[in-house]
Amino acid sequence: MKIPIINKQEPLQVEAGVSKLSKVEFARNPFPALLKEPRNFLDQIFIANEAYMLDEVTHPRIRQKLAYDAASHRLFLEFVEATTLSDLVQSGVTVREPSRTHHLLQIVAETVADMHAGILCDRPIVHNDLKSINVRAGARRLSDGSSAD
Repeated sequence: MKIPIINKQEPLQVEAGVSKLSKVEFARNPFPALLKEPRNFLDQIFIANEAYMLDEVTHPRIRQKLAYDAASHRLFLEFVEATTLSDLVQSGVTVREPSRTHHLLQIVAETVADMHAGILCDRPIVHNDLKSINVRAGARRLSDGSSAD
């Protein structure tokens, strides 16, 4: 797959996860995207698996794959500008705003149930990496992939 020319690349600092993450903009499409690049061999395998699985997921709450370059193991995903559930917990928002927390956890549970049932996917899918850093709050989508996505 021919990946478009990248105009801008801004590394993202993430407290968890293995992949190198960057916010990028393509030359012909100046909207932000998330670039995941491997730090080591095992990460190459995880990124390849994520790219493969995202081909089967069309759920509106899951970050969409834009492109994958198998030769370099670079995965381009929809960029989601939002805080993580982990950040909300650490800042105390989840305690101060229990109704917001309940709503967010309800959305996560519904999305996971949809994936397990194969709703909006080609087949039933188990996430296997669901953690608070992978859940984006206040965005239209939940995200995936150990990212500040």
